[in-house]
Amino acid sequence: MNVRELIAAGSLEWTALPMSLRKDFGFRLAGLYGSTSAEKAFNSLAPDKRNALFLLYSSMAKSEVWSEVLAIRNVYGEGGVGMAFTSTKGLLGKLKRSDDFTTWFARHRESRFGFYQKHVRSGNLHFLTVDPKATEWTVHLDLFNPVGSPLSFIRHILVEKIKKKAPDWKDIVDNLEVANN
Repeated sequence: MNVRELIAAGSLEWTALPMSLRKDFGFRLAGLYGSTSAEKAFNSLAPDKRNALFLLYSSMAKSEVWSEVLAIRNVYGEGGVGMAFTSTKGLLGKLKRSDDFTTWFARHRESRFGFYQKHVRSGNLHFLTVDPKATEWTVHLDLFNPVGSPLSFIRHILVEKIKKKAPDWKDIVDNLEVANN
């Protein structure tokens, strides 16, 4: 199942997920919001958080960085699509070495380091961390990629900075590139 099919299927329970997805979520979800298992954590997620998780997983797996996620600490799907997570120590190096990510304009005031995903017009990954030597990160999806093109940069600034509107999971799904689903 691709991300659009997962979202279209509605509020799937853990047992309805493909086995490969349960394996990839597995230990990463255990402990989320105090749950005792990945199944309980997933089943307790509101639909917006499940859909956000599907979107993030899809993008991170395609960019070959999902394997760097050790534990998911928070997921959000309204008022932005993102998650806080604990990573392996290799995430920083992987992002630095990748031709798919850049540090241009990627830092926020509250973070020391950031990385934007390149080559994706909409629904691009944006990683942030306060301390690159630590393993605590956040990642969210931007509706418009500020490093994609001058027009996309202007749209990003207008929507997310001036209007202060963070896209929810519906905005991201509506604007996914065909090759990105």
